[in-house]
Amino acid sequence: MKNKIVGFFVCTLLIITTVQTVCTANIQTTRYVNNNFYFEPSSGFLTNSQGLITIKIVAKVVYIDDRHNLLGGAVNDGDIIEGKYIYDPTTPDTNSAPTVGDYYHTSSSCGIEVKAGGFVFKTDPSDVNFLVEIANDHGSPSPSDNYLLISYNNLPLSDEILVDYILWQLDDDTCTALSSTDLPTTAPVLADWESIFGLTLSGSDPSDPYKTYLIRAHVTKATKNKARNTDSVESDWTVLEVTGPKYKPLNINFYLLNWFFERFPNAISILR
Repeated sequence: MKNKIVGFFVCTLLIITTVQTVCTANIQTTRYVNNNFYFEPSSGFLTNSQGLITIKIVAKVVYIDDRHNLLGGAVNDGDIIEGKYIYDPTTPDTNSAPTVGDYYHTSSSCGIEVKAGGFVFKTDPSDVNFLVEIANDHGSPSPSDNYLLISYNNLPLSDEILVDYILWQLDDDTCTALSSTDLPTTAPVLADWESIFGLTLSGSDPSDPYKTYLIRAHVTKATKNKARNTDSVESDWTVLEVTGPKYKPLNINFYLLNWFFERFPNAISILR
């Protein structure tokens, strides 16, 4: 009965939040060069003996709602942000469905980190609840492939600003991006995907949960890290030429969506 209620709410939520969506027949491709984006070089790198997968990402902010000025204007439309996520490819699948793989990580070595506007949005290493979800030919009557990351427990930006969710989702309604629900050991090939929800950073004021912020960005570069040295220092990156995935504009009532996530934190698969 509870699942039926949640399912009905999700359907209602989608109708409300997508009423402003402009349906477009032409899918756009983001393509630009970031000539000033560097990473500090390091040396002495060995093979990745730890066995963890590290994916570096670059994204462009396309939407921000911070009407309560919780971020102080530090993040703006068009900003280039960087991040990384780390996961263990040996993590078991906890979803019995043949079309969905859920890989929950609790190790302090895993999680996601995004730097934006001088802030660091990061999984709490002392309380990791980090999901990598892989869906292959999932759904009926219109199946799709999906690649989803979500970090439920995150470090606050400060004593006054919380990070409630860090989420990244890719979708492919042609069902050609994936061939199984196995946890990938390579970075997603962005050209194979659509970025609809994109990378989402959301949070709130702990003294007033109705004061929230939301940042949405499209990831334009995803690269598997080369190696780690014995001190787990990551390898160097050079100047990046950023080529983005296909994406569709999406206008959503993000306050209502964030309200839903807070009350139904395990409903991500249903919402997709």
